[in-house]
Order: sequence, then C-alpha cells, then structure tokens
Amino acid sequence: MLVALLVFLLDVPIGSAYISDAQDAPLEEVIGENPPSIPPLVCGEHVCNKDWSLEHTPVDSTPPAMEFGWWEDFWSDSDSNGFDDRLQMILAGERESVSLTSIIGSDGRPTVAIIVHYAWHPGPTDIESLRSTIEAHGWKSNGSWFMVMDHLDAIVLDHVPVISLIDIWKLEGVVLVEEQNVIVPFLDKATKGSKVRTSGVYDEALRDLGYHGSGKVIAILDTGVDNEHFSLDDFSDNNRDNTNDPDDLEDPKWVGGCDSTGV
Repeated sequence: MLVALLVFLLDVPIGSAYISDAQDAPLEEVIGENPPSIPPLVCGEHVCNKDWSLEHTPVDSTPPAMEFGWWEDFWSDSDSNGFDDRLQMILAGERESVSLTSIIGSDGRPTVAIIVHYAWHPGPTDIESLRSTIEAHGWKSNGSWFMVMDHLDAIVLDHVPVISLIDIWKLEGVVLVEEQNVIVPFLDKATKGSKVRTSGVYDEALRDLGYHGSGKVIAILDTGVDNEHFSLDDFSDNNRDNTNDPDDLEDPKWVGGCDSTGV
C-alpha cells in the first residue's frame, strides 16, 4: 500500500510493452517458466542429423570473432541440435513467425527473420552458399535484409521461407540457426517532469521556458543480465576466477551487504 501511494504521489512513470495476441501466446509458451516439450527436427520420416566435425574451413573465411563452442549452451536450443527451439515449433506447425517484416513465402507461410551463426567468420563462399540456398526457395533480395555482421560470426536476414530453414541448417559451418527476437518499446510514455522540492541547481526560469521534451526520442537497447557472467556467477571478489559456486560462503546465513571499510 505504501509503495502504491508513493508511486501515485511522486508521479513515477510505469513502463508498458505490447505485442499483439497472435504473438503473445506462442512466445510465452516457449520462454515461460514451464516450456512445453520441443518437437523433434524431422527430415522426411527421420530425425535430422548433421556432421558436426567442422574439420575444414573455406579458404576465404576468417578466424572466428567469438569463442568456439559458445552455441552449445544457447538458451533457446534445449535439444542442442543447433536449431532454435522456436523455429522448430514453427516447422512443426505449433506456432507462426513473429517477425514484424514477415511476408508470405513461397510455401504459403509467413516468412521468418533469422540469424545464421557460423563456427568461423563467414567469407564469400559462405555468403554465396546461403544466398543460393534461400533463393532456391523463392527468397528475393529486393526489400529483404541480408547483412554479414562485422563483430559476430553470423549473417542476419529476413523474409526467409520456412521451407528453407533445414537446408540453411545443413550448410557447412553453420552451428546455429536462431530466430530474431522482436524488440518492443518499454517506458516509451514519459510523464512531464515534476520537482518535489526547491533546487539550487535547476533554476525556476528554465521551467518557465516550457521545455518538456515532446517529440524527442531517447532509445536504450537493454539485452538483459547475463547470470553466467564471471562477475555475477558467485560471491567471490575475484571477478576473474569463474570457479566458485554461488553457495561458497562459509556463513550461509549471509544474504547481502556492503564493505564500506575503504570509504
């Protein structure tokens, strides 16, 4: 009750985000606390298999920008087959594309926006191979997004026909086919600034000018917190050890605190 009263009195802005009903349900089913079992990735009548040896790289590729094997623990690949669970559900007909740029593909289904990750930094051979694969399924470059990332070993693209996903996954060097997340606005409605007490910094004359920020947009992209980051994975002061368990303290009654002896 006290918190609610303070929010009302101080006019604190409350964030909100909206995705249409058609998008809400499938996403919640996949990333909720109790996700359903993921349908197998099927090629014809059998579960798809792929050679993961990665013994040879194209001569025109470059060394990877990311640590080798990072994809093995990807958050949305519960069966560790290099294929995003959300895309597997689309292939199985259990959900549809959430891409905001989706069009109807050659297979009659809404296209998807994806990120194709490689074990190395993709070169001209990889790029041409991917283009040829999606073009064979009706992908058109006009009006479509196709971007080779500079600092990631990946290619970002949209308007990808669902029917082409397995062929993309089978390409040499591809270690993960990921569905692009939909970015939605949050805290995009701001209240007019309120001053709760006299300030020696902000002059009253400034408010008299009537500036309020209408028509100005400040965008911040927040990718969230990586709970496996070495500075968050335990209670150790040594942020480079990355070995201690979260319960490594000798006194388990300790919950939180601040060492201010050096202040």
